[in-house]
Amino acid sequence: MLGTAGTAPNNLIFDSTLNTFKILKTGTVAVTHGTSAGTTSVAHDQSTIPTAYAFFKFASGYTGLPNERDRGTLGSSNFNSWQVEMDDTNLYFVFPNSVTSYSGTIRYYVFEAPGA
Repeated sequence: MLGTAGTAPNNLIFDSTLNTFKILKTGTVAVTHGTSAGTTSVAHDQSTIPTAYAFFKFASGYTGLPNERDRGTLGSSNFNSWQVEMDDTNLYFVFPNSVTSYSGTIRYYVFEAPGA
Protein backbone atom coordinates (compact mmCIF):
# COMPACT_ATOMS: atom_id res chain seq x y z
CA MET A 1 0.00 0.00 0.00
CA LEU A 2 1.31 3.42 -0.92
CA GLY A 3 2.63 5.32 2.08
CA THR A 4 2.87 2.24 4.30
CA ALA A 5 6.21 1.78 6.04
CA GLY A 6 7.78 -1.63 5.93
CA THR A 7 10.40 -3.75 4.29
CA ALA A 8 8.19 -6.20 2.38
CA PRO A 9 9.45 -6.29 -1.26
CA ASN A 10 6.05 -5.24 -2.60
CA ASN A 11 6.28 -2.04 -0.56
CA LEU A 12 9.56 -1.00 -2.14
CA ILE A 13 10.23 0.49 -5.54
CA PHE A 14 13.74 -0.99 -5.69
CA ASP A 15 15.02 -3.80 -3.51
CA SER A 16 18.61 -4.90 -4.06
CA THR A 17 17.82 -8.44 -2.86
CA LEU A 18 15.45 -8.96 -5.80
CA ASN A 19 16.30 -9.33 -9.46
CA THR A 20 14.49 -6.20 -10.61
CA PHE A 21 16.75 -3.33 -11.61
CA LYS A 22 19.49 -4.36 -9.23
CA ILE A 23 22.23 -1.73 -9.32
CA LEU A 24 25.38 -3.43 -10.61
CA LYS A 25 27.61 -0.40 -10.96
CA THR A 26 27.54 3.28 -10.11
CA GLY A 27 30.07 6.02 -10.50
CA THR A 28 30.80 9.63 -11.26
CA VAL A 29 32.56 11.23 -14.19
CA ALA A 30 33.84 14.80 -14.33
CA VAL A 31 33.04 16.34 -17.71
CA THR A 32 34.39 19.49 -19.32
CA HIS A 33 33.62 20.40 -22.92
CA GLY A 34 34.51 23.42 -24.95
CA THR A 35 32.26 24.91 -27.60
CA SER A 36 32.30 21.83 -29.83
CA ALA A 37 30.21 18.71 -29.37
CA GLY A 38 31.78 15.87 -27.43
CA THR A 39 31.36 12.41 -25.96
CA THR A 40 32.64 10.92 -22.72
CA SER A 41 32.58 7.13 -22.34
CA VAL A 42 32.75 4.73 -19.38
CA ALA A 43 33.01 0.93 -19.49
CA HIS A 44 29.91 -0.66 -17.94
CA ASP A 45 31.54 -4.11 -17.42
CA GLN A 46 28.46 -6.09 -18.51
CA SER A 47 28.30 -8.89 -21.08
CA THR A 48 25.14 -7.46 -22.66
CA ILE A 49 23.75 -3.99 -23.27
CA PRO A 50 22.46 -2.91 -19.84
CA THR A 51 19.85 -0.47 -18.69
CA ALA A 52 21.41 2.70 -17.30
CA TYR A 53 20.34 5.99 -15.78
CA ALA A 54 22.33 9.15 -15.23
CA PHE A 55 22.13 12.66 -13.80
CA PHE A 56 24.29 15.64 -14.79
CA LYS A 57 25.18 18.24 -12.16
CA PHE A 58 25.93 21.42 -14.07
CA ALA A 59 28.50 23.90 -12.75
CA SER A 60 25.57 26.17 -11.83
CA GLY A 61 24.50 23.58 -9.25
CA TYR A 62 21.41 22.42 -11.18
CA THR A 63 21.12 18.63 -11.58
CA GLY A 64 19.33 17.48 -14.73
CA LEU A 65 18.26 14.32 -16.48
CA PRO A 66 19.29 13.43 -20.05
CA ASN A 67 17.99 15.92 -22.63
CA GLU A 68 17.61 18.62 -19.99
CA ARG A 69 19.62 21.79 -20.08
CA ASP A 70 21.17 23.94 -17.42
CA ARG A 71 18.45 26.08 -15.84
CA GLY A 72 20.83 29.04 -16.03
CA THR A 73 20.25 29.07 -19.79
CA LEU A 74 16.43 29.19 -19.79
CA GLY A 75 15.16 31.73 -22.27
CA SER A 76 18.45 31.67 -24.17
CA SER A 77 19.09 30.12 -27.55
CA ASN A 78 22.60 29.28 -26.28
CA PHE A 79 22.26 26.13 -24.22
CA ASN A 80 23.75 22.67 -23.82
CA SER A 81 21.87 19.40 -23.60
CA TRP A 82 23.16 15.87 -23.17
CA GLN A 83 22.16 12.27 -23.83
CA VAL A 84 23.02 8.79 -22.60
CA GLU A 85 23.68 6.01 -25.10
CA MET A 86 25.11 2.53 -24.62
CA ASP A 87 26.41 -0.46 -26.48
CA ASP A 88 27.73 -3.85 -25.35
CA THR A 89 30.93 -2.25 -23.96
CA ASN A 90 30.38 1.36 -22.82
CA LEU A 91 28.02 4.02 -21.62
CA TYR A 92 28.34 7.16 -23.73
CA PHE A 93 27.49 10.60 -22.38
CA VAL A 94 26.91 12.61 -25.55
CA PHE A 95 26.92 16.39 -25.73
CA PRO A 96 25.69 17.02 -29.29
CA ASN A 97 25.03 20.76 -29.30
CA SER A 98 27.63 22.39 -27.14
CA VAL A 99 27.23 26.03 -28.06
CA THR A 100 28.87 27.29 -24.88
CA SER A 101 31.66 25.72 -22.87
CA TYR A 102 30.60 24.03 -19.67
CA SER A 103 31.58 21.51 -17.04
CA GLY A 104 29.91 19.34 -14.44
CA THR A 105 29.69 15.88 -12.95
CA ILE A 106 27.72 12.89 -14.19
CA ARG A 107 26.42 10.32 -11.69
CA TYR A 108 25.43 7.09 -13.45
CA TYR A 109 23.79 3.81 -12.47
CA VAL A 110 24.01 0.53 -14.41
CA PHE A 111 21.18 -1.92 -13.71
CA GLU A 112 20.87 -5.66 -14.10
CA ALA A 113 18.27 -6.54 -16.68
CA PRO A 114 15.10 -8.03 -15.13
CA GLY A 115 15.12 -11.79 -15.52
CA ALA A 116 18.89 -11.93 -16.11
